[in-house]
Amino acid sequence: MICKRIKPSPFVSQFIKEYLLVHLIFNEQEIAPVKAYPINPKEGITFQFRGYLIAETPTLNFTEKRPKVNIFSISPSRQSFYQTHEFMFVNVEFQSGALAQFLKIPMTELTTG
Repeated sequence: MICKRIKPSPFVSQFIKEYLLVHLIFNEQEIAPVKAYPINPKEGITFQFRGYLIAETPTLNFTEKRPKVNIFSISPSRQSFYQTHEFMFVNVEFQSGALAQFLKIPMTELTTG
């Protein structure tokens, strides 16, 4: 299992807050744990390399299988994440407002709800 936070170089640190590398492997004989994810004011891009993620938003009665490359912003409500028995991703967390600046659209255009 790997969970490593990596600080960006000074050259991009005005836009990128941190990189997060995660590689999880769970026993296939057991159900992989569910991760409850609270409302969080983060924005970034996730790149999934192994496995997949299903995100459930109970208050909206909405469930989706996340794409391999996922742009995210603040969620309108709590979510539950279900992952496969092996799951590996890199998360690029942007400084507040930097992703909207990069994409040239307001982040409210990308939220569900």
